[in-house]
Amino acid sequence: MKHSEAFQFLEEVFFNPTLSIERWGEKLFISESSLYRITNQVARSLGRYGLTLLKKPCNISGDNEAYVRFFYANYFFEKCGMMEWPFAIEKKLVFNYVKQVLTDRNIFTNDESKIMYFCYLVSVSLVRISQNFLLTTDTLPEDDCSTKQEILEQNNYLDPMLAVYAIGKNESVMKDLSFFSFFYEGIWDSDEEKHIVEQEIHTLIKSVRDAFDIKLTHLDLYTIETNLAYLYTHRKVYPFADFILFDKFLYNGKAIRHNYPDLAHVVYQSLKKIQKNTKFPWYSDYRDEVLYLLMTKWQDMPNILDNRKEKARLLVLSDLGIDHERLLVKLIKKNFDSKIHISSYTNSVIFLDETSETDFQHYDILVTTFIANTLPEEKIVVVDDIPSDQDWGNLRKAINAVRKLTPNDINQLH
Repeated sequence: MKHSEAFQFLEEVFFNPTLSIERWGEKLFISESSLYRITNQVARSLGRYGLTLLKKPCNISGDNEAYVRFFYANYFFEKCGMMEWPFAIEKKLVFNYVKQVLTDRNIFTNDESKIMYFCYLVSVSLVRISQNFLLTTDTLPEDDCSTKQEILEQNNYLDPMLAVYAIGKNESVMKDLSFFSFFYEGIWDSDEEKHIVEQEIHTLIKSVRDAFDIKLTHLDLYTIETNLAYLYTHRKVYPFADFILFDKFLYNGKAIRHNYPDLAHVVYQSLKKIQKNTKFPWYSDYRDEVLYLLMTKWQDMPNILDNRKEKARLLVLSDLGIDHERLLVKLIKKNFDSKIHISSYTNSVIFLDETSETDFQHYDILVTTFIANTLPEEKIVVVDDIPSDQDWGNLRKAINAVRKLTPNDINQLH
């Protein structure tokens, strides 16, 4: 993103929405043909987010100003992350404002990723407000904003924030800021909608809890329910992808599915059901994010799932003698003790040709320093006399493969 002319153009236009497209060509030292290629590319991409690139002057617009704000918050968060900061306003000032808002509402107070995302959203909003791009009346929810505005009035950091951009504190500005400070509390069409969504979220959590027979603290329950409800309300105000280039939840979800297919199975089946009941894309669009959320917000979930798995049964065979065999057992046990049952071969490997595959049927993995035709090939992991890093990697992969629940095991969870 940092080296892309298209993204550089997008960013420059955000901070300075008054120049024509010709002036941007001069300012960025880009030829006219290159500039039109870039702007056409940008315009096509923006269309996927409900946005339009205007050219006289050059700025980003949309039927809903909120779409512009969320798009740029996602852009800056993805590009700059936690460490960098692209705005003129001091990061700590915005952080303190957001932290006080969330603390007052007792929500996301320990989630620094959420806090930082809100920092970007508030900062983008301040820039847009200073450029006279405010939310229109039809965009704002019909609920009573007075209570939310009163909370903002009491925020110690509001006035210093507005002063940075020379923004006057009038009713339009306060309504605008209150929307972006509290949108996560929900824009419900009715009490019935809210009740249905909350009930379905509870059903999802219960299905996971019951499937694995695990406890859930009141704090974890509140945290998970709040985060799941946030996905729903966020989608109502911004019905587009919440990333620009890199979907971190797709990547993380793939890793969780690989290591915990039993959890993924239960969660996905539950999401399909609640998607049908709520007409919301829980499974279609949010399955990986929900999977990641449960894994990270449910305390000790990885340990709980690991403890459900059967230990892999290992047999060690060495052609370097019983002492070396015992050494391998100790080394392997040191690395994988919680995941395995391990023993050494008690007979002489000299007479392996007198054995058959059935003699090793009770073992999942045969760790050897040699290859023998009488051993079942699919169970063999050959290692060096002193296992190398590659050997440890191969052994870890074999152990994890054995410890995955089978489809029959997974089906028994229901």
